[in-house]
Amino acid sequence: MKEFFASAKTALKKPSVRFLALVIFFLLIFFVAKKRSPEELEYSSSRVERLDLIQSVEETGSLVSNLELRYGWEISGKVLEVLKKTGDQVKNGEVLARLDSAKQRARLNEGYAALSSAQAKLNLELAGPSAEAAKKSRATVDQAKAALQEVEAELDKVKASGETKISNAEKALETAKNNLSLVEGGEDSRLVKDAYLNLIDALKSSLTVFSDALIETDKILGIDNIQANDDYEDVLELDNTTVLNQTKTLYKSLHGTLRAFEFDILALKEQSTHALVDSWTLEMVLALENTQKLLSRMQLILADAEPGGDLSLSELNTLKTDISSAQASVNSSAKDLSAKKQAISTARTSLSSYRIAYDKATVELANLRKEVEADNNIAHAQALFKAAQLEEAEAGHEDLISDPRDVDLASLKAEVGRQAANVQALKDDLEKTELKALSDGILAGLDIEIGENAQANQSVAHILSSDLNIEVDISESDIVKVLAEDPVLISFDAYGEEVKFKGNVLFVEPAETEISGVIYYKTKIALDKNYPKEYELRSGMTANVRIITEEKQAVLAVSERSIIRREDGSSFVRVLMDAKSGIFEERSVLVGLSGDRGQTEIISGLNEGEEVVSFLKTE
Repeated sequence: MKEFFASAKTALKKPSVRFLALVIFFLLIFFVAKKRSPEELEYSSSRVERLDLIQSVEETGSLVSNLELRYGWEISGKVLEVLKKTGDQVKNGEVLARLDSAKQRARLNEGYAALSSAQAKLNLELAGPSAEAAKKSRATVDQAKAALQEVEAELDKVKASGETKISNAEKALETAKNNLSLVEGGEDSRLVKDAYLNLIDALKSSLTVFSDALIETDKILGIDNIQANDDYEDVLELDNTTVLNQTKTLYKSLHGTLRAFEFDILALKEQSTHALVDSWTLEMVLALENTQKLLSRMQLILADAEPGGDLSLSELNTLKTDISSAQASVNSSAKDLSAKKQAISTARTSLSSYRIAYDKATVELANLRKEVEADNNIAHAQALFKAAQLEEAEAGHEDLISDPRDVDLASLKAEVGRQAANVQALKDDLEKTELKALSDGILAGLDIEIGENAQANQSVAHILSSDLNIEVDISESDIVKVLAEDPVLISFDAYGEEVKFKGNVLFVEPAETEISGVIYYKTKIALDKNYPKEYELRSGMTANVRIITEEKQAVLAVSERSIIRREDGSSFVRVLMDAKSGIFEERSVLVGLSGDRGQTEIISGLNEGEEVVSFLKTE
């Protein structure tokens, strides 16, 4: 042991050994301190940036020649124009035929209008209040100050006014309820029954008028009361005997009518059927019309008569007056009958209007009670409450004239983006109404006529071309991203990855192809004709294609690893609030395009430059 310490003492005298010992000592202190300190949160983060995102589908296919295309519209519709015929030389993108696009254009116009509206709302928020709005807001503050001084004087006035309004509304509701109860039950409703009772009363009254008119007439004619006209019978017979005889005949007919239905009409009551009352009403109307004719003839007879014998001028004038009075009574009775009949029609059609009136009165009373309650609450508030109102008005004024917050603008900007995306989708829908040549070549067939209803994905165009194209099989998980005319980047194994060619998607076959139990869809890609001619391309060459299915420029994007999906389909990210301590908050986001490099578009919820957690170590 002594030899060990002696050798150690000798070794420590060497500078290199002393330095190594110090290093070991400090490392021990560091590890002990680290072990005792609380374990720090381990995470990684990335910044929210504006990026150009590209979404693509990569597959391997082969180069084929003698392109033959058979395709149709992606949508169904009525053929409006056929611009080409079989045998025509066509260019890529040239329109062959069009479907009726009125609906698509209308929807696109609506989309433009919605986009303009969303942009206008955003612009309005960005512009801030007008001078007039600021002036009105300032006036509101001044009014709040004045209201603080007037509240006690207004209290009794508001109470009395509210009670009066509610009382009037309750009366209106009660009236509407009573009216509604009268018409419920249709033909058996109280209102219809009362209308028929009024008509029965009018019939009985008309019966009396009818009878009185015949009595007044008989006083002159002396048919039933043969002694009534003894004083002037001879005078009347000296004039127009024909008219007199016709008048007597009409009188006898009406007198018979009276005797025929007077007991039936007098027997009418509330329990009588409405059809019976209607029937006797028609009879009475006809009887009154004939009575008018009878009285008119009596006027003619009296007009031709002259005083003489036992008939004095005074008696003649009295007879004329009595007939005129009878005419007026008959006219009035006829009008009353017509009014009572109209009242029945009105009663039958009153249920709907009374129901609306009752519902309206109910809503108005409920709203009025809320309004009065609110008014009373305001009026009962004392100076402290009004002071609070003043403070609120001042705060509102300050809020009005201050710059809008980002959080207030976020939803408006998101709506503009959503409407812009909708417009683009509607443009795409409109473009689908045009059947275009998907390649240069000869139109070998166009099996469609104007007015015909074309079906979606029905093959109607047949194009032959000597150009080279590429055929690839794309899996069902990727095919939903691929659309006709999507741009394509191509390389051939024969020339390596460095040599790039361009093209575009021509057509996706609707029928599936099963390969080793996996579903694929055969896709044809046209090769750009302007490729360098020094590269000789041959049928059968292996082609590596990258189909650009969608791309967006300068959009907010984060790493896909930063986005967490909820079960309801929504998404959120963890926004880093304090990098040193690792504090973050969860924030909901609206995601858009997912790019090839693991970056995903953020439509709303984040701002450029914010840090989001992309990895968080958990126990």
